[in-house]
Amino acid sequence: MFSKITSRVVMGLATLTPLAVPAALQAQPQVIVTAPVVHHHARYFVEFRPSPFALWQISGPYRSRSHAHDVARDLSFRGFQVVVVRR
Repeated sequence: MFSKITSRVVMGLATLTPLAVPAALQAQPQVIVTAPVVHHHARYFVEFRPSPFALWQISGPYRSRSHAHDVARDLSFRGFQVVVVRR
C-alpha cells in the first residue's frame, strides 16, 4: 500500500514538473549577417575628347577606380575633356 501511494505521488510530481521549471530556451530575435557585396567584374573606363563637338574615345578598362582617376587626371592636364564611367 505504501508503494502505491509513493508511486502515485512520484507520478503526480513528474507530471507537474514541466510547469514548475522555467523554459531554458527563450525565443531570441534572429540575426542575419550578410557579407559585403564586392564587384570583381567592375571596370572603370576613361572617356575623353579633345573638343566639345568631337566624338568620345575610350582609354581602356581599368579595374581600380584610383588608377582610372589617375589616367583621367593625366588626360585632363593634356587638355582633353574627361569622364570616368563605371560599367
